[in-house]
Amino acid sequence: MDKKFLLVVAGALAIGLLTGYFVNGAFTTSSETADNHQHEEGTYYTCSMHPQINQPEPGSCPICGMALIPVQSNDGQGLALNEVILSENAMALSQIETLVVGGRDEQKSSILLSGTLSINEELLTVQTSEFDGRIEVLNVASEGQYVTKGQVLARVYSPAVLEIQQELLTASKLKEQQPGWYKAVRNKLRLFKFSDQWIDALESDGKTQDVFDLVAESSGTITKLFIDEGAFVSRGEALAEIADLSRLWVRLEGYEDQLNRFQKGQKISLSVASFPSRTFDATVTFIDPVLNSQSRITEVRAELSNDEGMLKPGMFVKGAVTVASTQNAESLTVPSSAVLWTGERSVVYVQPNKEVPNFVLKSVVLGEKHDGYYEVIAGLQPQDRVVVNGAFVIDASAQLKGQASMMNNINEDTSMSLHLEDHNDGSQKQFTAADNAIMAALLPNYLRIKNALVNSDAVESAKRAKESLQLLKRETKDALAQGMISHLERMLKALSEQSNLEDQRHEFIALSTHFIDWASQGLTADETLYVQFCPMANDNQGAQWLSTEEEIRNPYYGDAMLSCGSIVEVLSLSKR
Repeated sequence: MDKKFLLVVAGALAIGLLTGYFVNGAFTTSSETADNHQHEEGTYYTCSMHPQINQPEPGSCPICGMALIPVQSNDGQGLALNEVILSENAMALSQIETLVVGGRDEQKSSILLSGTLSINEELLTVQTSEFDGRIEVLNVASEGQYVTKGQVLARVYSPAVLEIQQELLTASKLKEQQPGWYKAVRNKLRLFKFSDQWIDALESDGKTQDVFDLVAESSGTITKLFIDEGAFVSRGEALAEIADLSRLWVRLEGYEDQLNRFQKGQKISLSVASFPSRTFDATVTFIDPVLNSQSRITEVRAELSNDEGMLKPGMFVKGAVTVASTQNAESLTVPSSAVLWTGERSVVYVQPNKEVPNFVLKSVVLGEKHDGYYEVIAGLQPQDRVVVNGAFVIDASAQLKGQASMMNNINEDTSMSLHLEDHNDGSQKQFTAADNAIMAALLPNYLRIKNALVNSDAVESAKRAKESLQLLKRETKDALAQGMISHLERMLKALSEQSNLEDQRHEFIALSTHFIDWASQGLTADETLYVQFCPMANDNQGAQWLSTEEEIRNPYYGDAMLSCGSIVEVLSLSKR
């Protein structure tokens, strides 16, 4: 009885365990399958270098061969191509900060300038010699010495002055009989800048002076000394440069786009590295009317008091000029941290709803920049909430998801624009029957030019372009003026005249657009052409080309990135 009871119990336990196993296993498998299915539906795979790649399964990038990375999709929320949504964790890690766009409260701003201190040239005296002579004794030791007006600079011997002294002593004895002569001689000494006191003393003493004093004509610091003891000087020769440093000039650099903000009489607050705790006030006295054509800079000059003698010519200074704002009261501004630049294009991210972590990419047109803010001419509306911190993180997320970004200019309404505009005509071209025949005849040569660029052979591509020009002239004759053929001639001529490979590739963009526009119109399935696209060509704006081969062989990069690109359209070309 005991053995049978034990067997029954053991069997019941075994059945229970097996049932639980299968039930639990089925539940787990079902749950895991559901989770996996949900994961597969919420994830796709893209390339970090080519975010336009979007595949449902892991693998390698068809363009560059890099391993694809998983990206969480927008979970069916119907986001537009220029919208990005971030998870709560991503928001926290990115430290996203936003700011509501509006006009600036203050209507004044400051422009920061840099420059140097210099001698006030209006207070600069260059003392010259009024006669020929020799420096017998030099009383000035060196440059930098301060002198006062009338102070003796040197003792000078001059035969010319000695001769006039003797003439004065003779004329003074005959001044009653010949007063005109007497006055004329005294004037000669005055022209030599001898004072009346010195002349009277000479006349009273009745003796000539072989050596006499040369005195300073003004007070100031000797900034340049041109004479040495024992040297001979000629009339008109510079002896010394004396500068009054009690008032200095501040020479500041004003950029071309700032010149309308300056005017005489403006106050400038200056800072000098030698005295970091002090500021100095200066006043704008001159704005150079001539702009430096190379640096695009002009001089804004101010005058500065230096009664304490603390400041020295040559010191570097920084100045802040308070100017009236050029913005309208209604104008919008954004902090410079909100703007992402891509060459000529600038974009910002806007958060439509503060409570929802999704962001919309918008292109903006900017005006002047002042105090870290850009004026927004177009692209934003009042009360738009823009991202001022973390915009790069949002953009990186958009790039990984293959959406519109600063580097991936996807049209908001459709998708990536696959047809670039022609350099000369942005409208869709219309080809006549005569045009079609000529284009078909030129297609083989176009493909030869493409292959030469693939091989990075500038000589071969120029040669094939010249051959195309000759063929065009033979085929067109009177038809040259019809349709868009004249544009084609100009494109081929431009390409044939370029010897630089990069310049040829640039010209090839317009040529390819012309051929793609032609091949895209009214075709039948006799021959296949592939429209291929590289998003990194043309300075990251993207560029297309035609090929008869499905394999990507990039004419814009050659061996550097031979397989960079993808097929965006397949065309069937009829035999014409």
